[in-house]
Amino acid sequence: MSRAPFLTAQALRKSYPAVTVLRGVSLSVAEGDSFAVIGPNGAGKTTLFKVLSGELFADAGTVTFEGRDVTAMPAWQRVRLGFGRTFQVARVFPDLTAEDNAIVAAEAARRGGVSLAWWPARSVRAAAHAALNEVALFERRSHIARLLAYGDRKRLELAMSLILRPRLLMLDEPTAGMSPPDRAASVELIAALKQRHGMTLVLTEHDMSVVFGLANRVAVLNHGEVVTVGTPEEVRANPTVREIYLGSGHA
Repeated sequence: MSRAPFLTAQALRKSYPAVTVLRGVSLSVAEGDSFAVIGPNGAGKTTLFKVLSGELFADAGTVTFEGRDVTAMPAWQRVRLGFGRTFQVARVFPDLTAEDNAIVAAEAARRGGVSLAWWPARSVRAAAHAALNEVALFERRSHIARLLAYGDRKRLELAMSLILRPRLLMLDEPTAGMSPPDRAASVELIAALKQRHGMTLVLTEHDMSVVFGLANRVAVLNHGEVVTVGTPEEVRANPTVREIYLGSGHA
């Protein structure tokens, strides 16, 4: 029996001055899915993510979350509904410690905003420490963020997202730039966090081992259009997908 849609995109179109990037993209993500969006460079994946999260607004089409039209809702309001987001390049406060980054996120979750002149409550510090512990960064909590290893900065960004208690977590290339061992560890961590927190995941990723290790459903974009949506096995076996993206080496 099919599950009710949790996040839907209907006929999304988005153009920049010189090019049309999304050409009527429609997708449906069920609650509890690990839904991957893949495709070659220039397929429109990042633009789709920005439109779904509210970083950009579509020129046409609709985005709904639990049946609510959020098409014209900015990103910060979507966060309050339960959206979480990470980026290809981790967005953290580079000159703050890992602990202070997490505290900023915890304070934002508690107040709905952050003042730079505050002394964090014990509960805020506890929430920050718990999130750092979940991503195995507690022992490095006093390290300045910009001096952390690349993979650690990605995990710090993930911890900051978790503090906001997202029900939908959107991961834009979560393992980009990582070594193979770090990618494998990241897949294991994301899968464990999803199960522990009961989140729905939507991710983009170039590494097919990551996609097939995390996703239960996969959508393939090409030239701003959806080529197919299916299980990882169905997508892997699709001859059109193999031709335009995966290649025989990923069969």
